[in-house]
Amino acid sequence: MEQPTTLRLEISPDDAARLLHHPAVTGPSPARPTTRRAGSVFFDTPDRQLWSAGVMIEVRSTGQRHVQVVRADGAMIEGARVNLTWENPLPSAEPDPSAIADTRLRRLVTPLPGTRLEPVLSLDLRRTTRRLVPEEGQEILLILHNGQASGGAAGHPVCEVELFQKAGPPARLFELARAIQADVPLRVATEPLERRLLRQAAGEMPAWRKAVPLDLPGEASVEDALALILGHCLDHLTDNEAATRLGDHPEGVHQMRVALRRLRSALRVFRPILPAEPYRWIDEETRWLTQSLGDARDLDVFEDEIVGPVAAAFPDEPAFATLLAALAARRRLARAAARQAIESERFTRLLLDLRAWMAGRAWRNQPVSETASQLFQPITGLATPLLSARFKKVRKSGRRFAELTPAERHKLRIAVKKLRYATDFFSSLYGRKRVRAFTSALQELQDGLGYINDVTVARTLIERLEKEAGDAAPAVRQAGAILLGWHTRAAAEAAGTLEDEIKRLLAGKPFWLTAPGEETPC
Repeated sequence: MEQPTTLRLEISPDDAARLLHHPAVTGPSPARPTTRRAGSVFFDTPDRQLWSAGVMIEVRSTGQRHVQVVRADGAMIEGARVNLTWENPLPSAEPDPSAIADTRLRRLVTPLPGTRLEPVLSLDLRRTTRRLVPEEGQEILLILHNGQASGGAAGHPVCEVELFQKAGPPARLFELARAIQADVPLRVATEPLERRLLRQAAGEMPAWRKAVPLDLPGEASVEDALALILGHCLDHLTDNEAATRLGDHPEGVHQMRVALRRLRSALRVFRPILPAEPYRWIDEETRWLTQSLGDARDLDVFEDEIVGPVAAAFPDEPAFATLLAALAARRRLARAAARQAIESERFTRLLLDLRAWMAGRAWRNQPVSETASQLFQPITGLATPLLSARFKKVRKSGRRFAELTPAERHKLRIAVKKLRYATDFFSSLYGRKRVRAFTSALQELQDGLGYINDVTVARTLIERLEKEAGDAAPAVRQAGAILLGWHTRAAAEAAGTLEDEIKRLLAGKPFWLTAPGEETPC
């Protein structure tokens, strides 16, 4: 896995001096820091054509020197998403798309006829650079950007720290950040500074995203797969952090929870070959964060999928207005609790500790044994027996689905979810075409079992809302009775459909036991 060499941290401008004078910074620094003034202006059309295309054009000015920088981060070019960067000197501070030699980028940043490029964001920063040499053969650049950003209605202070690993192990970046964080409040920047400021200038909230497919190289070792899968899950988590912290869209919390569950599921996959103590603290900390987001997610599902359809079917029932008012108050509290968790030092510490553990491949720090040696075996030798073990747990409960208690159905749902995540992790090793039907069947099972579980959770939420409603308790109770009557019947019908779906899944030959081109009925 290509290890990260840059770590960006958000910090209050009031703490900038404390950071620069922190012993972890001054101690390994062989020379005084250097500071220079740097200005940047970002351009776009009045209707934000460049922003919509995923491209940025910036003119950096230092004295009389001007440089044009163009970046395409995930922009669509000729049907594919690409990351491209172009730099060229300019005679003035005005952008010049015609000077871009890369024709693909030039087309992206050239305004459509009738429009023009205009300044949308200006940065006036002091860039302080300090060279750190923690040990011989190691070198880290600490760069503090501190100043003002202007764009939109008004200007506001900007302060960000960039740690750049020039030589030595990448884990040193995270160790340095942890040492600073012990005394100076900071956050891991989950969105590049320029993109965050341009988004704010465009008046947009942070976007959420689903997990993207993971491609494991067929020649990957178990260790390579572990690093790639954990990094994939952690990127999914942090890419949804800003949407959850700053926005109110239910998908932000949902995707963070999904990322955490995928991360925890991945750790269980590799648990037999991981040292016990790191596994324990990662499991403990990710469980804390999952639980911190749980109430907000449960209430979102309750409102959107349990209350919403029934309230729409009974527009003249006043009890639903009372229930929704009580639910809105509870959701605000749950949202605040979720934000508090991801704004906490504990969350930042989790990200830094986990990244440091991954960057240093610290799972190697264990006694030499036959189990530990599996880290260097091909992942193809682990994937098939692991998928078979996951499938066996689903089969054990699924073949007697009609007899399961609610608690047993809940366990089956968890088993299906773990099998689904393992399938996602390893599907590229088998060819996604072979996996598609199996994954689709698992998704349907997961959705159906999830709905039955949501109805069970709804009973608990209604009881809680009724206890908190005071004089409005009778109305909440009445709305709750209508809800449970509606969804209990629907859940019973869903259970009947699920029984048939599980039988079809278990009757088919799973994809990891079939030859390429062989059918995998589900």
